[in-house]
Amino acid sequence: TGATGLIGSALAEAYARPGIELILHGRNEGQLAELGTRCRARGAGVRTRALDLRDRGALKVWLAELCTQVPIDLAIVNAGVSTNVDPDGSGERWEAVEELLEVNVMAAIATVDALLPAMRARRRGQIALISSLAAWYGLPITPGYCASKAALKVYGEALRGWLAPQGVQVNVVLPGFVR
Repeated sequence: TGATGLIGSALAEAYARPGIELILHGRNEGQLAELGTRCRARGAGVRTRALDLRDRGALKVWLAELCTQVPIDLAIVNAGVSTNVDPDGSGERWEAVEELLEVNVMAAIATVDALLPAMRARRRGQIALISSLAAWYGLPITPGYCASKAALKVYGEALRGWLAPQGVQVNVVLPGFVR
């Protein structure tokens, strides 16, 4: 998920090579199509899907369909948004925080939930949850973002212990600022 962002597009291109099937999600259809073209040029098979992850029903249907078509060996749960306190110091707008929590937390957990039955049945697979260094320390300009990434970090740590004996690996990735 989040293939049209900086981290997601870099990962897609790094994984793109012959014999690899990429399933790329992003919000921006134009950027997603361009990324798909670049990855195909590197020899990868590519499927793309533009979908608002806040529509968790559509997300779960799409992922359930995918799991019947192809085994998902590595799911990089990367989609995310950010918010900041307003420049006038009035704080974060609630609507922005709500959207952030829908994407960064609820959609991430829904993605994992939709993929787990097939991975557990196969007794193999890997989930990489993209959190942030902001999960370790709350930054005063972006409290909602920090809280969402802390939630994702702890969720992944808890999943790891439960899923490891079932053959499913969970990694939590905590990148810093990205250009």
